[in-house]
Amino acid sequence: METRKDSDKKFKGGVLIIGSLIWEEQDIRKNWRNQNLNMDEKILVSLPIRYGRISKSRNCTYSMIFSSECKSSEKIGKGYFIPFQEELTVKKILEQGKLLIDAEHHKNTNLEKFYWPWGCLGIAINPKINEEKSKELREEWERKFSNKFDPNQYRVEQENPIVSKMGVLDIGWQKELNDFDFVIGIATKPKLEFYPTPREIAIKMIVNKYDKYFNENKKWSIVTFQDVDIENELEKEVV
Repeated sequence: METRKDSDKKFKGGVLIIGSLIWEEQDIRKNWRNQNLNMDEKILVSLPIRYGRISKSRNCTYSMIFSSECKSSEKIGKGYFIPFQEELTVKKILEQGKLLIDAEHHKNTNLEKFYWPWGCLGIAINPKINEEKSKELREEWERKFSNKFDPNQYRVEQENPIVSKMGVLDIGWQKELNDFDFVIGIATKPKLEFYPTPREIAIKMIVNKYDKYFNENKKWSIVTFQDVDIENELEKEVV
């Protein structure tokens, strides 16, 4: 009986989205979602996220990042898992990775590696998956990183980096994802000495006259443990 080659193995997975990738309507993002993702089967899942990076494209307000400090039940947030439209071979998973990177950058990047000056594309694999089945996927993903990749840039103070040297996301595996083999998602560098307080996050939005990112995330139920306090601070300043 002929055995199946590793390269022919298929995996069931999808993408983690914690911000504008799900709600912005630029053609490259909208086409990426429509052509590759099953939007009707999106799942709201618990994820370690927070506002923790100054984004120049968001009027220098704070945008969302993954943070290992937010893995506890008191600090866990909510974001989306959206499955791919079909099961994928390792080769196809890497191709989907490039498409996600392009959607994140709003353009075709032609990147060979899965990291760039302000972020990277990470993967998490279901811990219940047989190691022999996932071996090729892990090895091929690791090849998309190099010795130049520094995971310590994906943390603040003494927290653990949210991504490993091999590009593996340290997000914890949520029960909502148990029917899937893997997830991929964009991790961004916080580039901060300390995480901002809810007041600091709110003041940035008020002073820089930009709250669309925060409001759209809230509308889509993408939230952090600080959202209620951020809203209270916004109301104080408006009054």
